[in-house]
Amino acid sequence: MHSETKKLSPVLFGIALLGYFLPFVTVSCQGQKVASFTGTELVFGTTVQEPQMFGPPKAHRIDAEPLAVLAFLCCLAGFGLGFAKSRNSEIGTAAVAGVGFIALLLLRSKLENQALRQSSGAFQVVYEFGFWLVVLLSVAAGVLSAVAPWRSQQISPAIEHRTSSDAAAAQTLHSLQGESVTPAARSREVPAPPTVSEPGRCPKCSTVNPIGTRFCENCGSALPG
Repeated sequence: MHSETKKLSPVLFGIALLGYFLPFVTVSCQGQKVASFTGTELVFGTTVQEPQMFGPPKAHRIDAEPLAVLAFLCCLAGFGLGFAKSRNSEIGTAAVAGVGFIALLLLRSKLENQALRQSSGAFQVVYEFGFWLVVLLSVAAGVLSAVAPWRSQQISPAIEHRTSSDAAAAQTLHSLQGESVTPAARSREVPAPPTVSEPGRCPKCSTVNPIGTRFCENCGSALPG
């Protein structure tokens, strides 16, 4: 689980970075579209053509928005931290995701206040798909990174308990196998009872002689009394 979360976090931040190339904000006046900005245009600044009542449109430079820059850098940092092998990388990833999320919320509030102040409510600011995509992916990546250390702490004791249980089971099986073999080994160590000799049988050639014979009739050996 921890490994899967580690791999998923940079994927989410990577998709969020692509979201900056999509339309972020659209400004309209009385239902008519005035201007549209992508995330990268808010981050790096852009030039727009302002229509004039008389004459050609006038170029107007729009500087980079600091809050958009901060959110973009947080997203980029989260993407990089997703590949880090340090245990504290999840905490750092969750932190930058939270900062980026707050920066996006502040950016939304700032743009709305600017539109209200400069046009007395004539301009409306609409947030497009790219903006909400970055917001949702930043939240998802932050939550996953924040939960990952807690999940690893919960899983580690379970793995250790399972390992110790397997070791105990293996030891028990080994002892049972040892007990099953021991009786057989002991039976082989018990000496065989002495063989009772048949009366008159020669201990040398095994010839059976009549009872009372003192020497073997076959080989001449002395018979036991």
